[in-house]
Amino acid sequence: MKRAERLGSLWRVGACSSTRRAGEQGFTLLEVLLAASIFSIGLLALSAISISVVSGNYRSRQLTTATTLAQSKIEELRGRGYANLPEAEVENPVPGYDGFRRTTDVDPPLEPGDEAAPANTKRITVTVEWTASDGTSPSVSVATYISR
Repeated sequence: MKRAERLGSLWRVGACSSTRRAGEQGFTLLEVLLAASIFSIGLLALSAISISVVSGNYRSRQLTTATTLAQSKIEELRGRGYANLPEAEVENPVPGYDGFRRTTDVDPPLEPGDEAAPANTKRITVTVEWTASDGTSPSVSVATYISR
């Protein structure tokens, strides 16, 4: 620590002392600056992680919403019954969900002997698309079969 002595009307700052006097407590300026620097680096790392977590949560919420919209449409179509299925539907945007587009395709009944699926069934495919924050257009597709 530097010592200051009064010389008449002037103050003279002496050389640093490498040891502290008995009873002196506290931190040097260098110790405080070093601690503040380490603390700041830690806060920057935490803020970068927080941004990544928020971005991941947003993408997950969009994916969950799209999957739920597709599954709810499948359930709605199952409730209509085999004979009342539309050939195709497009909802752009999905009511109540701006930014989501839902496309429904119902394939015609399969012929007996077709090995892809049992006879008298229709394949329902629901695809939900949305525009992500990075400008891409991810999508989710859910498919099922319904029989007579």
